[in-house]
Amino acid sequence: MAIGSHVIPRFYLEQFANPPKHEGKPGSVWVYAKGKSPQPRSTKSQGYENGYFGYIQPNGKLDESLETYLAELEGRCNDTVVCSKSRLFDWSPAHRNTMAFYASLLLARTTSRKKFSAGNWQRVAQSYARLASDEVFLRDTADHFTNETGIPTTPDEVRDLILRQAQSFSERQNCQNAFVQDVLTMADSIKPMLLSKP
Repeated sequence: MAIGSHVIPRFYLEQFANPPKHEGKPGSVWVYAKGKSPQPRSTKSQGYENGYFGYIQPNGKLDESLETYLAELEGRCNDTVVCSKSRLFDWSPAHRNTMAFYASLLLARTTSRKKFSAGNWQRVAQSYARLASDEVFLRDTADHFTNETGIPTTPDEVRDLILRQAQSFSERQNCQNAFVQDVLTMADSIKPMLLSKP
């Protein structure tokens, strides 16, 4: 059973939520969706998706260790996030660093970045598919491989290899795994840009 992950951390949503009617219950946020009327939803269920940060292993099993690690990283930032709401917040280098990391992580994990990542892999797959119809490239590559390895290789074998690779790029499993693997790398690349801002 996949872990239910919040695309945007629930703790973060709670900072903008209407207080719960009963203590210990989640708050509610207003949700706006294209073509639908705004409606209040619980922070427990909003932005919730099973297996969102799951890495699909070659044997088909879902590795969701990133979800646990992200929760740990975010937990270290929670006090600073809460305090930052105050007008008296101390924007020291340490606090700026924490907030920049937290904001970077929020951006890196969004559904729009996940869709963008999948779209990039689709474009790579399309480029490979076009390459597979370039007869000159196929012939030259087959000749080069034959000369370098001594293994006779035909243009058709090169084409088949390229098309198999193109197909793998656009498979859901590979798109999901690429997104999961890049979350922290993307956060690390966004953070310096945020820290450079006043």
